[in-house]
Amino acid sequence: MRGIDMSFTGPVSDQEALPHRLSKVMFGLLSPNDIRKIGFIEIREPTAYDEGGLPVPGGVLDPRLGTMNPRQRCPTCGNFQSGCPGHFGRIELARPVVHIGYVKKIKDILNATCSKCGKILLPEEERRKFIEAAKKYWEAHPEEKINDALTRTLRAAVKKYLRNHNVCPHCGARVESVDLEEVLKFIVKDPAPRRLRPNEIRDWLEKIPDEDAMVLGFNPERARPEWTVLTVILVPPPSVRPSIFLETGERAEDDLTHMLVEILKANKKLTESIKSGAPNSVVESEWDLLQYWVAVFYRNAMAGLPVAMQRGTRRPLKSLFQRLEGKEGRFRKNLVGKRVDFSSRTVISPDPMIDIDEVGVPVEIAMTLTIPEYVNENNIEWLKELVLRGPDQYPGANYVRKGGGMPIS
Repeated sequence: MRGIDMSFTGPVSDQEALPHRLSKVMFGLLSPNDIRKIGFIEIREPTAYDEGGLPVPGGVLDPRLGTMNPRQRCPTCGNFQSGCPGHFGRIELARPVVHIGYVKKIKDILNATCSKCGKILLPEEERRKFIEAAKKYWEAHPEEKINDALTRTLRAAVKKYLRNHNVCPHCGARVESVDLEEVLKFIVKDPAPRRLRPNEIRDWLEKIPDEDAMVLGFNPERARPEWTVLTVILVPPPSVRPSIFLETGERAEDDLTHMLVEILKANKKLTESIKSGAPNSVVESEWDLLQYWVAVFYRNAMAGLPVAMQRGTRRPLKSLFQRLEGKEGRFRKNLVGKRVDFSSRTVISPDPMIDIDEVGVPVEIAMTLTIPEYVNENNIEWLKELVLRGPDQYPGANYVRKGGGMPIS
């Protein structure tokens, strides 16, 4: 194994670590080059620790990914654990795999484009109309995704065209209809059924011109269709998937770490089979296994896909998506979930006795939650009546505050 320099030049200076004010957040897909820039540490070894109990360089807990020891500096940034955010690594895949989050989107794109020239399967005049509509939308809404109505209209137009045509109107190639068998198996139905592998899908998507990609819902500046097929994946730092120590003193690894190990095992085995010239059936079987582990790493709760379980306990492993989505995910539970005062909560229900622009509030809630009313010459008489009625009648005043001072009941 090649030696790795674990030294550092010193802690990051204040000048280098100057914060920046965010002006906006824009979503898109990471290109393979972006992933390699972010995950500059290549992870190859499917083991976490050596015989001495130390993290293996190039393994899933490579020290360069960030320190988890409060008394050790990170070899990458030079900071202790409290100041080290962690650093991403990457796994170079032996063969491309489909991203589980974009399976249906990929199927729709393949059925709307030509496998030879990549253009949308519509006559040129009609295609140009869709392209101009997409350009106008992107110019007016550069930070949003394409209007769903436009993509629905496109699918309907392509479907209508293909009822009476089976060749591409641009290059004359035969149209290939694609369907899904199981979750991750793409099948070309015509003229004879055959398996469409991820490398073929990626080649197909690469042919799509930028202007056609815009109509399909991609902003070419931030996303390309072929980026939905992965050739390299990011490895999150250990701070996202920390090890824990059991009561017995044994070390237990996070579910994400277990799945990364399985990805590396499958990737290494596939690489060796390709290099040794193993039979095609063996290579394809190992390719499917790599595809499976990458898929469940992102989402381990997909209908039609076996659930990855922890050995021994048979507990389902918690994937990346499951940590983010839903009521117990990072966004709703941790980032936007907060305790608030002075609010009430209800289950909304219809009421035929109120107008469509009205909201019904129970009297008990209306008498408890107050709305500040500033006194002026237009409302003073009405507010006097509310003060006289007091807090026990509705409508009434719960208290009076003079000049920003303490409330007077």
